[in-house]
Amino acid sequence: MSHAEAAWNENAEAAPGVAFEVFFRENYPRVERFLWSLCSDRHIVDDAVQEAFIVAYAKWDVVSTHQRPLIWVRKVARNKLWHLQAQNGRHRETPLDDAVPDRLTEPADPYEARQTILFLLRRLPRRQREVLALEMDGSSDVEIALELDVTENTVRTYKAEARRRFQELAAEVGYQEAARRRR
Repeated sequence: MSHAEAAWNENAEAAPGVAFEVFFRENYPRVERFLWSLCSDRHIVDDAVQEAFIVAYAKWDVVSTHQRPLIWVRKVARNKLWHLQAQNGRHRETPLDDAVPDRLTEPADPYEARQTILFLLRRLPRRQREVLALEMDGSSDVEIALELDVTENTVRTYKAEARRRFQELAAEVGYQEAARRRR
């Protein structure tokens, strides 16, 4: 159980507004980080996270009784993200973050390394991207399966396929050494 879930459980019997506020403060950054690993458009990510928490607040009596409310909110946020992307996809230009370079330079610091990982992660098929993003957030295979409504074996299959494809993408943009080390 995460720190956020423990804090939520401690406050679950408090006034609904207080419990939601604690939940919101603890989990907003996690949901935002998760969606940011799926999509490079900051505006769409912000809108999806905000809409998910608005829905959670409106349905707090139901959400608060869920065994893992974070999973409920992330599902809503992920669905909102895909919906907003579909709506905006017809009228959107490709952001610079999504342009595929011929070659990437080695990251100079941890921030650049994370940006490189996100750049490559966003090029994976949607389900593989979701599985790796949840794993990066610290979710177990069981939690990922629960959140994505798939079996644990399916999660492991997606992870294996995603790692293989991730290595291919890394090699394509110049990370030959990193791709060789993983084999």
